[in-house]
Amino acid sequence: MGNRGATPRKVNDTSDQSLVAEYVYNGLGYRISVHQDTDTDGDVDANDKWYHFVYDDNWRIVATFREDDTSPKEQFVYHNAGLDGKGESSYIDSVILRDKNANSGWTSALLPVADGTLEERRYLCQNCIDRGHR
Repeated sequence: MGNRGATPRKVNDTSDQSLVAEYVYNGLGYRISVHQDTDTDGDVDANDKWYHFVYDDNWRIVATFREDDTSPKEQFVYHNAGLDGKGESSYIDSVILRDKNANSGWTSALLPVADGTLEERRYLCQNCIDRGHR
């Protein structure tokens, strides 16, 4: 799939000029794709996966897709603090939930596509105090 037509910015190792990563940005300067060494063979080439990012209206990453997958590899939910619920009047505007595809492989050729299930859930429970209650 690659970089969807945009010219990627390449990052090279200064010692031997080998490709370390490629990044694609949209017209507003937000990173929309990344191509890194996902098969851990020490180089970035056609065998390595591209990952694409989906943003919300406030330009926060809300999902990550691998190459041509139709289901995301991970999704994010943000705290919408503030009077209007858009997070603009408060510094508390961070990720409170991340769902991740934990068993179909992010890079494996044996598991080439996301299975549509996000098995791992991590979330923030702010202001929770453990007072020793069991």
